[in-house]
Amino acid sequence: MPPRHDLSGLGVKMLPMALFFTILLVLCTLLITWAAIYIIYRTVTDES
Repeated sequence: MPPRHDLSGLGVKMLPMALFFTILLVLCTLLITWAAIYIIYRTVTDES
């Protein structure tokens, strides 16, 4: 019978990377939301 690979250690190594990409995703979402609100605000309040 071939030896089984232990994947339990893989989750521990992947956690920091997953956390990093989750934070990156949240920051990108906030940036896109802020940009959309800012563009709409500037368009609505345009005096010219």
